[in-house]
Amino acid sequence: MSVRLWVGLAVLAFAAGSLLRLGVETGGAGFTMFGMVAFLLIGVLALQEVAGQQARAGRGRLDGVLRRQARRWPVLRLPGTSWGGVVYLARPGPSWVALAVDTSSEAGLWALVGPALAARARKLREGAAALPVEGDGAAVLPVLVLVRRKVRARERALGEAAGVRLANPEDLPVLFAELAGETGASGASKAADEEAPPGPEGLAGVADRLGAVALR
Repeated sequence: MSVRLWVGLAVLAFAAGSLLRLGVETGGAGFTMFGMVAFLLIGVLALQEVAGQQARAGRGRLDGVLRRQARRWPVLRLPGTSWGGVVYLARPGPSWVALAVDTSSEAGLWALVGPALAARARKLREGAAALPVEGDGAAVLPVLVLVRRKVRARERALGEAAGVRLANPEDLPVLFAELAGETGASGASKAADEEAPPGPEGLAGVADRLGAVALR
């Protein structure tokens, strides 16, 4: 947690304790109520900070995975959250992979998380289809990366229904290898037959159209 947040929580805790003490000493229900509200606010702020730290850590883990993959295949980072929330665009073989990030919590109830994931998946699918890479002649596979929640059977089923692949950051190297045709006993010969990723000039053209930068 940041120093500013720690100071804020300490001030709130002191104020809450003072209000509760006044409530006991004076018998005023209002002091007790506001003291309890202050303690509730402390809990909410602490949970928000933990969720923010987990989301930042997850995004950092994803960025690290993609930087390692960028040593082999082109990976672009897009500005902002346009194109349906697409943050990264990779080319591990004949298809582009449009990656968006979801920060749904592992502790979230599926009744709430499921509809939100479905909406993000549909938005990603539509945004990926609108990416201006059609001149490159390659298909675009939308992938929603969950950085705080494990992808299990029901998450995969939801993604399939929405036409989007759901994955965790650690799943991407295997996914990229599959798309590049590098899995299986005949992976080497199959990879050689696949369409090669775009060269520097083709990659620069796509990056310019999207205002993206290449990961290194």
